[in-house]
Amino acid sequence: CTKKEDAIVLAQSVLEHVRTYFSADAESLLISSSNLFVLAQIAQHAKSIPLGWITENKITETAVEKFSQYSIVSLHQPFGFLDQQYVESIHKMGFHILTYTVNDLETAQQLKAIGVDGIFTDNMQLVK
Repeated sequence: CTKKEDAIVLAQSVLEHVRTYFSADAESLLISSSNLFVLAQIAQHAKSIPLGWITENKITETAVEKFSQYSIVSLHQPFGFLDQQYVESIHKMGFHILTYTVNDLETAQQLKAIGVDGIFTDNMQLVK
């Protein structure tokens, strides 16, 4: 979404679908987006739904100030630049860290060892 009006419509549509199809489980959902404005709109209207921010950039404590008022509980980032020190710093800031797209067991195990909280994968054999 490049226009604020489009982002508002998108956020309203997502929340309408959550209320229609997932109302009993809304608090167990995690809605993620790379658009902070969309996340802000969702947080404004549904404070109890946890949010995840998809970003390809490393996060600093200064950046956290931008979105601290939202219900963001996790950062979703590519696994290529993650290391134990960075993962620990994210945890100290109070966030979970999920990474994408991990399709082999060795990488998944390495990420688990450095403290990553979860992975996104196209290989469902990894979750067995």
